[in-house]
Amino acid sequence: MTKVFLFLLGIAQVCFAQVCIPEVQPQPNNPYSYIRGEIKALKWIRYALTEMQKIQSPLDGNDQERLHKLVNMYTIAEAASDDYSCAALLLKNYKDSKDDTVADSAQTLLKVIETSTQINTKLVGTMEALYKAEKSEEIDQVGIAKMLANVQSLQKDVRNLTMVGVKMSTFSVLRIQGEDDNARPVAFTISEKQRAALLGEAQELRAEGKDQNSVVDGCADILISILKSQLPTSDH
Repeated sequence: MTKVFLFLLGIAQVCFAQVCIPEVQPQPNNPYSYIRGEIKALKWIRYALTEMQKIQSPLDGNDQERLHKLVNMYTIAEAASDDYSCAALLLKNYKDSKDDTVADSAQTLLKVIETSTQINTKLVGTMEALYKAEKSEEIDQVGIAKMLANVQSLQKDVRNLTMVGVKMSTFSVLRIQGEDDNARPVAFTISEKQRAALLGEAQELRAEGKDQNSVVDGCADILISILKSQLPTSDH
């Protein structure tokens, strides 16, 4: 009975380690508000990525931990799905922003979340096949290899798209002078207090990643680099 209780407690800790709290009064047309929401969404994306790394594959057909690992896989996958849902909830407030840069960034990151969720579904399906197989002959190794190759390609695309979405968001708080190759930022459109607040939150996001070097850390680096720029800020 004690083992069952500890097992269920472990599941509960996976599911309820974080609580999703939506913005009370989102300001969809405010770039400063958006980047704050974006940073919160990136935290939830990190939670999802971290969760999926915990999934274990069966050692063989006689793996005594098979049932435990299978239940744990479903629990982890559900937790990751909830994490992505929370990130999407935060970003959806801005997908129809009147600020085109904010809207484009939010829509790009929402596409990232949608694709990431689809990737996880494929991975769980593959793991299910491995768990159900009693013998190695029952595993479609060629089919699985092709699927994993496709997943790796999609993951690379998702990583690049995430970085693009975040880089796009920084343009919403910058005044750009010139066009195309001659375009360059000349000032922030937010106040010094707002810039400092965003920089602090971006640095906190990066610090939480420690040495993980995930796509979220790369996004944090983009935000930090831009927000550290020695540019004039708005007077308001």
